[in-house]
Amino acid sequence: MKTTIIAVLFLLVATQSYSAEPKNRVQATMSFDEMEYHVDDESVAWASTFSLGTDTHQFNVVSEGEHTCDGLDGHELRAYYSGALSSKVGINLGWRGDLNPGPRQDWMLVGISWAAPFNLETETSLFAGSGGRKGLRLEVKRVCQIASTLTLTPELKANFHSENDIRTGTGSGLSELEIGLRLAFEVTAGLSPYIGIAWAKPYGKTAEFARTEGGHEGNAQLLLGFSFLL
Repeated sequence: MKTTIIAVLFLLVATQSYSAEPKNRVQATMSFDEMEYHVDDESVAWASTFSLGTDTHQFNVVSEGEHTCDGLDGHELRAYYSGALSSKVGINLGWRGDLNPGPRQDWMLVGISWAAPFNLETETSLFAGSGGRKGLRLEVKRVCQIASTLTLTPELKANFHSENDIRTGTGSGLSELEIGLRLAFEVTAGLSPYIGIAWAKPYGKTAEFARTEGGHEGNAQLLLGFSFLL
């Protein structure tokens, strides 16, 4: 099913791209938005995106994960089509896979992103899995331009789930809240080292599962990293 979804989305992007005006030409980009080292627990995290398409129609593959001293602590892969409904609103349609650790989970993805007031970049994603499982993710961030080469980016991510899942240690309702703050300096076009802090906390049944497994119940991390665009 996943292969079929990806193929359909790819064909949709290709069709829209070839029919676009010359000025809206097809481009491929690879960005590493977050490549960072967490000082406190000595873990490494990443977030990368491959995009193919035009300014208004794109096919995207996003990889996010973290590797700790004990091995891979999580890897989420998303493949989806994104289309611009207006200059400020876009829609996302595709697939999400929770690949590791624990049992693999596949989700259908439907999301909407928009440029909110006060220069806020917001994205809401609804996930539908097998057995009636549902998830909701809210993401908000703002890139604050302090100087021509200096930016400060606060961001917030909240995850919600419809039911308890002991296999993955996920509880219903608000399952986890993440808050980050990153100060980046642009060395060259596309390359920006940064320093920051990230705080994450599980809630409800998710916190109970974490206590049972000896996991964290909320921690703050000093982080060092860089982002670059190919």
